[in-house]
Amino acid sequence: MQDVNSTSGLQIHSVMYRFHPSIKWEGGYPKQNQIVGQIEKLWKRYQLEDKTRFNTKVEKIYKDQQGRWIVNNPSEGGFDGVIAAVGTCGPPKMPHIPGQENFKGEIHHSSKLDGIDAQGKRVLIIGGGASAVEALEWAVSTNAAKIKVLARSDKW
Repeated sequence: MQDVNSTSGLQIHSVMYRFHPSIKWEGGYPKQNQIVGQIEKLWKRYQLEDKTRFNTKVEKIYKDQQGRWIVNNPSEGGFDGVIAAVGTCGPPKMPHIPGQENFKGEIHHSSKLDGIDAQGKRVLIIGGGASAVEALEWAVSTNAAKIKVLARSDKW
């Protein structure tokens, strides 16, 4: 859903979770810090502090005979549901591209583009997901001379 507000231009509203009201993003596509900020607000609003465990390596998940989900082993307790919450909010992972050591240009991760200028440069964006859309927005807004997108599919 899009709202046009005469005083502030285009505002984008998005439903982050089905159980939560819409969120107003600051621009067309939210940046990582905006997403993390909204998750933190929901985490506090729904009092999830005591129900959350960080830095726990998950080696296996399975259901026991009562139908409860077991994470790693039964001593951790049984759970009614499991939510896989992996995504762009963790540290960036740079893939190694064969021959990249011979590349003379700059290589950046899409989550680390703040303060980088593409003006007059030829930019190749590798990927087709939400991060690639954010990188494309950055390349356009910093006046890249030429932009190409290399993606396996056309999901966006």
